[in-house]
Amino acid sequence: MDLDVAAECAHEDNRIADVSPADYLIDIFQDHVADLKRRRVERKEALRLRGITATEATPLSAVVHSAVDAGDEMMTLDTDEFEGDGALRTLIALLSRIDSRGYARSRQQLTFHDAFIRACSRVIYKSDWAASRPTIMKNNGWKKCPSEILISTPR
Repeated sequence: MDLDVAAECAHEDNRIADVSPADYLIDIFQDHVADLKRRRVERKEALRLRGITATEATPLSAVVHSAVDAGDEMMTLDTDEFEGDGALRTLIALLSRIDSRGYARSRQQLTFHDAFIRACSRVIYKSDWAASRPTIMKNNGWKKCPSEILISTPR
């Protein structure tokens, strides 16, 4: 047996002898908990949702932000009357990108998405919605904007 290994074992035996069994078990348990937390973070990162346009190192949100920074159609324009106009244009542009990449949405999906956009319009337009709802609806060509929708898709 190597002298260093023997010395380490003796040191470990002395450390165990100096600690009560309960404290030793608590230390082992705390190490185990720390290892589980570390593994949980690693697993969560491995399972994180990524967009279809994202690479392994680039999540979809980074792709969207880089498109906005690059001056793509997803930026706020000077001609925007309301704060939510840019957000709505971004949402519509992202949906059209999905369509252009071969994931064509069905007629029903288009109807669902339009209904969801109208239902979320009060969130998209935030502070402008309460005072300017009729103008926003007219600008977007919406007849109704219910705050909730019901969709049934039986299979």
